[in-house]
Amino acid sequence: MSTTEVETMTARAVAFAPAPGRSRWSLAARCPFCGYTHLHSVHRWAGAPVVKAARCCPWRAYRVRVTTVDLTGGASDA
Repeated sequence: MSTTEVETMTARAVAFAPAPGRSRWSLAARCPFCGYTHLHSVHRWAGAPVVKAARCCPWRAYRVRVTTVDLTGGASDA
């Protein structure tokens, strides 16, 4: 791996790094419910990024770090 490639990878890592205190997320994340990798729309909910998968129902929203899953059926208007 050349020095240029390493510098490019480092620059990308810095550019796409999460804000302090936030977990890393991706627009093309693998959905933990359906198992497919598909585009999700990103919204903000309770001060943190939330990923909504239109194809994945009955759940409405889940945080990117899937330790807190919204099982309320979207009652929080996410």
